[in-house]
Order: sequence, then structure tokens, then C-alpha cells
Amino acid sequence: MKLSIRYKFIAGFCIIFAVSAYLLNFYASDALNKNNLETITADMAGLQKSSREYLKQYFFINNLTIDSFQREAKYIAQDLARNFGVNVALYDARGNFLCEGVQTGQPYIILNNRESETLRKSSRQDLAMALENKSAFKANAFDGKFIVNLSYPLYINGEYYGILRFTRDYSSLYASSFRIKSCFLIFTALLFFFAFMLSIALSNGIIKPIIELAAALKQVALGNYDININIRTGDEIQELGRSFHYMKDKIKQQFDAICREKEKVMKLEKARSEFFNNVTHELKTPLATISGYAQIIGAEDFCDRKFLMKAARKIQSESERLHRMVVSLIEISKKNTLIEQEPFKTIDVKHLLQEYAKTCSLKQADSI
Repeated sequence: MKLSIRYKFIAGFCIIFAVSAYLLNFYASDALNKNNLETITADMAGLQKSSREYLKQYFFINNLTIDSFQREAKYIAQDLARNFGVNVALYDARGNFLCEGVQTGQPYIILNNRESETLRKSSRQDLAMALENKSAFKANAFDGKFIVNLSYPLYINGEYYGILRFTRDYSSLYASSFRIKSCFLIFTALLFFFAFMLSIALSNGIIKPIIELAAALKQVALGNYDININIRTGDEIQELGRSFHYMKDKIKQQFDAICREKEKVMKLEKARSEFFNNVTHELKTPLATISGYAQIIGAEDFCDRKFLMKAARKIQSESERLHRMVVSLIEISKKNTLIEQEPFKTIDVKHLLQEYAKTCSLKQADSI
């Protein structure tokens, strides 16, 4: 099945726009994700730095040691959760859970003696990195939430105390990004719809005149040279329409000229045929007369001198007539024409009939 230019145009536009929209959405989504990652990274770095400075002062003021760290863990967790607005879990140097301070949005902090459901559902990759003496954060998505856990080993004055693990909810950040993506997707879809309708309108504006031109060309091929099309697009299509009219008029002129020439040729052929028929007939007449007289005077018992003189004159007359006809034919062939316009001549019909009667009587006598 052949695809029309309209469908090719629309299909090509849709493919180009779809690929462009996909790439645009992909890079926009990637930019939002990178921005979110940069925001979280900067937030986690600031949280780690601020919490470490806070704990240095806390340990200095309270004169805490490694042993007292585990005893004071619940107070430390509550303090950090209250001051930084995040959930804080403390682990000992071996990674064993000590306690967790959970932020509730209220003035008080909930203290858990075992890991909360959020920590249990979260990946422990950040905690494993902290046990390797590295700071790390890990993003977790579950239950429609986007949770980030930051773990780092706590060193104060060169002494290793344990691991701090912060948990912050970034669902609002990613929800905002999702709304931006959704709005961008809707905008892209609307833009695609309007661009699609525009492409249909543009394709119709291009294809419709072409269809009219194709139909007009078929009519010209069938011999209808009176067909007219009116294309007013103000572009190359309109110029194509003008070229079509110019071509059609030229073809009509050439066709009319060919018809006229054909008519002339037919008339010429007819005149040629009539001319040669007449010439043949005219040549036969003197030849028949000469032949008749020659047969009579050539007979063995012929002795009529008077008739012989008459026959000689007739043979000479017909020979001269034949000569004139041959000369006339030669002249006509030189002029390359069949009919020469000459002035009318006066003919003695009585003499012509008498001569014709004598010829006929001669033929009759010859036949007897």
C-alpha cells in the first residue's frame, strides 16, 4: 500500500517530535535528578559538618569518654534530633544499634531502643560504609516516601566513638520534582497536540494543491485543455500552478498546430491522389489514340493515303500534346507543388467535341 505525502509528512513530524520530546523530557528529568542529588549531597555534607562540631562541643562541655558515650547515647540522640530536625540513630564502634531519636514535629522526641520501621526498610549500605571508616549516604524509596540515610564514623580528638546515622525525609523535594516533570510532560503533550494539528493544516495546504495539479494533469492527458486551477498559496506551489497553465497552453497550441498540419497533409494527399488519377487518365487518352492510328496504318491491307495523312497529323498532334503534358509534369515536380494557379483559358468546346467524336469513331472502327 502506497503512503501519501500527507501521511509521510505527519508520520515524519510525529517521529521527530516524539524523539525530541523524549530527549527533552529525559534531559529535563536528568537535570532535576542531578539538582536533587546536589541538594541532598550539600545538605548531607552540611549536616555531617554541623553535627560533628555540635558533638565536639557537647563532649567537651560534658567531658564524655568512650565508655560514657554509650551511656549518654539516648540523650545525644534526642539532642541531635531536636536541634537538627532529623531522626538520629547511634551505633557503637562495632555497628551495634544503641538507640534512635525520632523527630515527630512536636516539641518532644520519641526515643527508640530498637531500630524503627524506617531503618529496617532502608538499605544498610551507608552503615556498612561507615564501618569501613567512610562517610556515606543512601537514598531509599518505599511506601511512597523518599528517605535518605547518612552514616559516618564519629571521631573526636582522634578517638573513635561509634557511628551516627541520620535519617531525613526528602519526599517533598521529590514530590516537587515529580510535579515539575508532570507539568512539563503535560506541556509537551499539549505542545505536541497543537503542533500535530498545525502539521495537518500545513500538510493540507501543501498536499491539496498538489492533488488538484495531479487531477488537472490527468485531464490534460485525456485531451481536456480547458481545465483551470486556481492556486493562491503565495509560495512555490503557486508558481508550480502557473507553470502548469503555461505548459497546458503550450501543449494546446502544439496540438492545434499538429491538427492543422494533419489537415493540410490529408488535403494534400487527397489532392495528390486526384492529381495522379487525372494525369494517368490524361496520359492514357493520347496514348490510346496514337496506338489506334498506329494499328490501322500498320495493317497489311492498308492503302488509304488520305487516312494516312490524317493519321499522321493526329499522331503528331497527340504526341505534341503528350509532350506538353510531360513538360508540365516536369515543371510541377521542380516547383514541388501539385496545383499551380493559372489564369483561365478559352476552350473551343465545339472543336474539342468534334475531335473527341473522331477519336471515339476511330476506336469503334478499330474494335470492329
